[in-house]
Amino acid sequence: MKWLAKIPENLRNNPFKRTFIALLKSFFVVLLPFWVFSGTTKHFANVSTEDYRKSEQQYLIGLLSEISGNSEPERYFGKEFKALADIPFPSEVFNKRLEQILTDYPDALSVSLYDTGGAAIALPFLPVLSKVVSQRYLECVKDPSLTSKYERFLIRFSGYAGAHRILGAYPNSVVSIGTAHDNHWGGWFQLKDESGTKTGEFIVFIGKKGVSGEKLVEKAIMKARLVHGKNYRFAWQNPVSPDELMPPGHGFPKDAIDTVKTMPYGENVFTYKNQCGGKIFSEDGAAIIGLRSYPIEVDTVYSMISLLLTVTALISFILLIPVFLGITSFVPGLKLKMSALIIFGVNLPLALLLITGVA
Repeated sequence: MKWLAKIPENLRNNPFKRTFIALLKSFFVVLLPFWVFSGTTKHFANVSTEDYRKSEQQYLIGLLSEISGNSEPERYFGKEFKALADIPFPSEVFNKRLEQILTDYPDALSVSLYDTGGAAIALPFLPVLSKVVSQRYLECVKDPSLTSKYERFLIRFSGYAGAHRILGAYPNSVVSIGTAHDNHWGGWFQLKDESGTKTGEFIVFIGKKGVSGEKLVEKAIMKARLVHGKNYRFAWQNPVSPDELMPPGHGFPKDAIDTVKTMPYGENVFTYKNQCGGKIFSEDGAAIIGLRSYPIEVDTVYSMISLLLTVTALISFILLIPVFLGITSFVPGLKLKMSALIIFGVNLPLALLLITGVA
């Protein structure tokens, strides 16, 4: 046979030995570098993916903390009434917005409205129980030196003897004023017209009993969905009913809920099908849960490098096997020898160092 005559004599005489030597050379020249460089690539890919996962988890926990904070009455109502105070007054828009806020929390809010002279203003939905008491309280907020003069009005109006000092020290914000009375928070806000001229002010007190923590959590979650709903899912879980997530439309799969239920005590992050998840507790004890909508994937750069290494190794193996068997000849030039020296003399120890920590 003609093709048999082309096979080198030493290969015909010792086929197993020559094949073994050829495979051994292929191992050191092709396979070993391929495994080392593939391992290096995989190592960096894993490190990069893990770093990205941790950063995503931290970001998600930050979002959940923001939701939790926005569900706290002090911050929630602070934003609500700051937005109300930014509406020009007097105006129909202001009246409608104030009425809506009072309708949403009928048993929690007590609002007193004043004109520029400090006189109490009555609206159809905002009765003034005692103009004298209301106006004297505003005077004490503005000038605490009047405290002793109007002391009998202070507790009657707010439930506290010193709450007016706190309101006066932190204008245009809702602050904690105590826990001895149902009124836990209060605020004093300035009102202006469209030109920025002061046109009035109002004082608000917020009662603890009338505030639904669950309602505030749901409102905070719905706002977060509007902003981040494309990339994240949010819900909250009542510890009494852990099988149910709220509000509706949360998008959490059942097995994701099971994953949340089995989280160890004290853990605030979890992974579901390579998607980052997190859980924190609100001030009222509700578990606020978030889940990334998309899984964490390996950077495409590392995938391309891995593919390139595989193709290169395969082509090299196909081309070099005939050379190692002696069927064809190949004499490397100086440049190729120098390249090989650099690869094995520099890159190989470096790769081993990165993978194992031992050079």
